Amino acid sequence: MGKIMDVSLTFESKDEGTIIVGTNKGLDHLTYPEIKKMIGNKILIKYANQNEMVLSVSSVQISTSMAERKNIGICVGKLASPDLVQVGASIYSLEHYSKKIEEGKCSIQELENLLDEKNPIVLYHAMTHIGKEGIRPEEIFKKLNGLSLKREHQDKMIGHYKVGDLAIATMIKLGEKEDEITGFKILDEFEKKMVFRLFEEIEW
Repeated sequence: MGKIMDVSLTFESKDEGTIIVGTNKGLDHLTYPEIKKMIGNKILIKYANQNEMVLSVSSVQISTSMAERKNIGICVGKLASPDLVQVGASIYSLEHYSKKIEEGKCSIQELENLLDEKNPIVLYHAMTHIGKEGIRPEEIFKKLNGLSLKREHQDKMIGHYKVGDLAIATMIKLGEKEDEITGFKILDEFEKKMVFRLFEEIEW
């Protein structure tokens, strides 16, 4: 996923709400419009304990130090408290990979790596693209089969659907027989109907 920065400071502005500040040496050569485009409308925050949180971006502020280092300030509005974002957390762009996937610019290896992500938005884009394009290397199939078992509360994706539902739908789209999909075997009749409904709803 496109890493934006590591958090060095968070504070609250009366007008803007919570602002997250950090630097990334790899972005110092980019212009303000390029960095702003990379950040997009949503960011993913990854904590040291591997927990994640998605926040909406309301504005971006960038200043350049005398040493030509860019200080990036991301405003996430007044709904998020500064206490939510810990110093040392890593900030990633959701837009970066979502657009890269949609434009068909992700390599098979990158798509395979994205299946290890915990964020449901990233998983949704990766799996639907894999199904749409008919990408079925053995390693991707193995990961999809593993994901087909993810049916816990924390695996919620869109609406009532879980990560496992989308993984099963993706494998069916790739031509796999339902009774050979690990996650499909443990579903009751209602859950199977939900998977087929999801399959029909996706714009493959």
